[in-house]
Amino acid sequence: MKTLQQIEPRTPISSLPFTISSPGSYYLTGSLESTNSGITVAIDNVTIDLMGFTIGGARNKLTGEEARSDVSQSQQIVKQVRLELEELLKVLRR
Repeated sequence: MKTLQQIEPRTPISSLPFTISSPGSYYLTGSLESTNSGITVAIDNVTIDLMGFTIGGARNKLTGEEARSDVSQSQQIVKQVRLELEELLKVLRR
């Protein structure tokens, strides 16, 4: 049986700030705190597994067009996570 790493290689996130500039799967190695930036997702086709951990610290407030774009991106991320989880479930059921 294949391991999760063989099915879907993942990149650890162990400190902040962290910028994701390559598509793929990422995961937290523990709860993280930031007084400035957290995780910046600068590309499509990214999944982040919090693994039950949290990200805490300062939060920038988005307004205007930036806020609308953020909501749209968040909705897209949720859709992508759902689709990828469904694909993973299919693989695991084999």
